[in-house]
Amino acid sequence: MQKSVPKKLAYTCLEELSKLKAHTKQSDKIWRTLCKEVEIPPIPPAVRCSKLEYLELWGSLAMGKGDVANDIKVLNNALFYEHQAIWAYNFAAGKLSKDKVGQAVLAIALANQADHKQHRDTLTAVVRQLGGSPVGPKKDYLETVKPYLANGEGNLDSDVNIAKLALALEVDAAIAYGMEVAKLKTPALVTAGASIGSVEASHATVIRYAFKTLGVDIPVVPAAFVSQATRSNWILKV
Repeated sequence: MQKSVPKKLAYTCLEELSKLKAHTKQSDKIWRTLCKEVEIPPIPPAVRCSKLEYLELWGSLAMGKGDVANDIKVLNNALFYEHQAIWAYNFAAGKLSKDKVGQAVLAIALANQADHKQHRDTLTAVVRQLGGSPVGPKKDYLETVKPYLANGEGNLDSDVNIAKLALALEVDAAIAYGMEVAKLKTPALVTAGASIGSVEASHATVIRYAFKTLGVDIPVVPAAFVSQATRSNWILKV
């Protein structure tokens, strides 16, 4: 059951937020006092945001500027993509060769996967903090990967094609975040979601850069935007 936030908490949050911005040297003292007086839950370790951003989030929710049920649903949709990405990198890692190209792809995969794990932990913590139940991982996501294979947007038969599959998945993750973030009602969550989406786009850029270093003549950043309209510019067909 979701917990409602008292309006007293809302006013206190917003009032103290302005104090924190105006008196940064006293921010730690004000923060400790505020958490004690109005019982704001502590920032979850996995949530990477400043005290100001966290306070603004709670103030927004308390004042009714956010829609908790809506935002929990949106965050769970994003969490689905993080579970999928973590599984996909685990699944593909075992199919990479031991040669130079395979190990280079593996290094990128592990770095990208580490980011996805942090995103998963952050989204899970925030959903719980909002009073919701985080969506858990499935046993596998092979059915969600099959359309990529059918469309020639990667495969599992070579190191290069595995990298192309990872690229397509990262591009779609970036696009999905852009679409999901637009549905959020809480301003502070919009900012956090957009920052995660930008990391997904950077993953796609890193993979394209790897192809370029292997001699493939492609632009690292093929379009000014990562969107459904530019998707075909970003992915590499088998």
